[in-house]
Amino acid sequence: FSFSAGFIAKASSTVTLAGSFATGDSLDLGPITLAETVSLDSGNALTVGVVTTSQNRLILESVGNLVLGNVPDLRGSLTLVDSGGTASFAALGSSKAGLFTIIDSQQSVTISGIVNATAMTITANQSGGVIFSGSVTANTLSVASGAGDLTFLSDVTISGTTSIVTTGQLILGNNNTDAYSFSGGLTRTDGATTIQGKVSASASFNISIADVAFVGVSSVTTAAGAIAL
Repeated sequence: FSFSAGFIAKASSTVTLAGSFATGDSLDLGPITLAETVSLDSGNALTVGVVTTSQNRLILESVGNLVLGNVPDLRGSLTLVDSGGTASFAALGSSKAGLFTIIDSQQSVTISGIVNATAMTITANQSGGVIFSGSVTANTLSVASGAGDLTFLSDVTISGTTSIVTTGQLILGNNNTDAYSFSGGLTRTDGATTIQGKVSASASFNISIADVAFVGVSSVTTAAGAIAL
């Protein structure tokens, strides 16, 4: 479906969508249910309410600012292709985990709620960084070199492999009680890292951070692996 101007679809309950939707101006949706894979491409701002995925994929792209409500079930996967303005997400995967991917964003991306993902990938951010205000739980975390600044302001648990190679700044924590568990270890060779809280790795996995600063009361521990700071 293609609309040369904007498009608004809001109902007292939910609107069921299927296929691709592209607009020349703003795309404004209330609560939606996905009947199949849905792609939303807005020529200006993109606003979406609570999403019932029914295990279908949601793909988002906007020229302007983007706002997305809660997505309780991530099993279909959620992909941000690009956002020309700021992007704001609520809770993702609160009931069922799935894939969460950020391919690119021109300004800041903020996830205010919890994130529960099987795999989380951040490829690029041009300005403003990616900020996680709520807790993050994922099997794997992959952050590419062009992902810009990355900030975690609540607990993080990565049960599998973690690859954070962004040359931007990595901030782990803003409270002494914040806990960051990278079961498969953590290696940072480029970019500055600031830690406030507890960073840990399991078994014989290592933690190696080349450029690190500590704030408040912080600790870095492993079960049996090496630590290099």
